Amino acid sequence: MKTKLILKYGYNWPASWSPLQIEMYAIQKGGKWEVGGQTYGEGLLAHYINARSLAWPKRYFHRWMRLIYEQVLSNQIVVCSGPASAQKTSTLSEIVSLAYWAFPETTAVLVSTTSVDKLESAVFGEIKMLFKSARELHPWLPGNIIDHKHAITTDNVKEDGVRDMRKGIFGKPLYQGAKYVGQSVYAGIKQERFWWLADELQFCPSTLMDCIPNMRSNTGAGGLHILGSGNPNHDPESQLGIIAEPLDGWVSVEENTKTSVWPIKMDGGVCVNLIGPDSPNFDAPADQPEPYPRLIGREFYRVIAKDYGIHSPVAETQLWGRMKLGLAHSRVITRQ
Repeated sequence: MKTKLILKYGYNWPASWSPLQIEMYAIQKGGKWEVGGQTYGEGLLAHYINARSLAWPKRYFHRWMRLIYEQVLSNQIVVCSGPASAQKTSTLSEIVSLAYWAFPETTAVLVSTTSVDKLESAVFGEIKMLFKSARELHPWLPGNIIDHKHAITTDNVKEDGVRDMRKGIFGKPLYQGAKYVGQSVYAGIKQERFWWLADELQFCPSTLMDCIPNMRSNTGAGGLHILGSGNPNHDPESQLGIIAEPLDGWVSVEENTKTSVWPIKMDGGVCVNLIGPDSPNFDAPADQPEPYPRLIGREFYRVIAKDYGIHSPVAETQLWGRMKLGLAHSRVITRQ
């Protein structure tokens, strides 16, 4: 009896496979693969975006999100800096979720932010929401939520009650109460694929990035991805200010009015700087509704301009999303 097949991307797939399973296979193959001298696949970016649309069909997709996907899939370290409501955290949360689902047995994702409350209300809360909504449509997707541990583990509870906590998605606050606990416990994890998503970089302590050398040595070749996000607070000595700094210094990008990407000083890293008045919501005609709810747009621009002034410290952080060294508090001398 002949096996039923379906044709997609010029390749024959088992008819029992769902469209999302096909996209996951393509991601596992790096976006392109060769069989019998013929190349198949649309590239890693295309298959991530296709998988995203199948996992969360009701979520919109705009050019800022595409830019973040493109940079994350092309670089080992990506820092997203920008204004409020730029959807930095939600987009990065999508990417690490898809990356985990593609390789659930060989992937550890560490998600960190300042506190437990911030973890649950922001970045890890977003990941849990994404996990639950995708699982409603695709129950076969791997992972088991353990709320009290802020974790999604690949393993279910075994007969002896033990889980392997080295594969899955794990949320860790940097502070427990007033005590800094850091991420050193995760620096020694050896996993083929290790993703670290650090949210609110501008508020993280100066020791945050100390464990990166250890992470580089413990992760398989090409398997380490470090993602960060934050709103610039005009402090070049904050973790965001240090990590995201352009090669020519912050002065070179202080007056940016368009979203841009630049290489940073850390090997394999770039910064994606989203500029509020360049938001995709401004692409629509001014007399029409903003096409992307909850994304920064004209109404937020109007309110901030009226309440604080268009070039005030608040506007530069929350609206423009760019670093302005002249607004740094109590500056005495620059590092240069």
